[in-house]
Amino acid sequence: LVGSTQQINASVTNIGNALESSMDVGFSVSTSPPTSDIVAFLTAGIGGPTSSAGETLTFPMNAGTTTLLFIDVVIGDDVPLNTRIVVTLFVEGGKDDDGNLIRIEHQNLIMVDQQRKIEMTMSSVGNATIQGSTVSWLNMTSFSTQTEDIQYSFAYPEEWQLRCDETLITNGQSVNASLPYIRNTESVKDIRCEVQRLGGPYVVILPFLQQMQTQQSNSQIRRHMYLLNLILKNPFSQRISTDQH
Repeated sequence: LVGSTQQINASVTNIGNALESSMDVGFSVSTSPPTSDIVAFLTAGIGGPTSSAGETLTFPMNAGTTTLLFIDVVIGDDVPLNTRIVVTLFVEGGKDDDGNLIRIEHQNLIMVDQQRKIEMTMSSVGNATIQGSTVSWLNMTSFSTQTEDIQYSFAYPEEWQLRCDETLITNGQSVNASLPYIRNTESVKDIRCEVQRLGGPYVVILPFLQQMQTQQSNSQIRRHMYLLNLILKNPFSQRISTDQH
């Protein structure tokens, strides 16, 4: 899953009858396609020393003892879907009957085949004097490998209202939307929203979108909340004030 942490567990045992003074362990990581948004580290034993890819940990092992090895692979949010991650773990220690150093390697494949990703934007209406209403589009796109059920809401001043797809959206009301999973393509939903002035003077509105993200967990999508803030300004107030002096 994109944005998650995967763990590989292994154990190394000294099956000989003598102390192994320098047991070496390490690992490497390769990806296809290449990406720099993956971080991995190895830990020898619970709470023991750690190393990064390409580094070697060396520690002694008594005869008949076992050491647990943990490799944590952090898959970043920008790792492409269907990326293949190969983790190669090696252990070196002891000698064979010919006096050669014994090296054991083991490979693990991690396939990044799931992601939860949603993008939401709202088109700008620009700086305009609004006498009655103006239109903005709420655009939602899901790149997730599952159907996403989301909620969105708006906040706006009094004497204004908002209609999205011909439905009145009250201030702070949560609206449900579903973006179905479509294999090999994104799911898109465009919602037409009309900002309406119900009363008061003609104003210039300066809409902007504020996005707040809270990471929930590795298995949950980020929660997005969008606030449509209308900064109201009377375009005639400065001229009227000047005429009065």
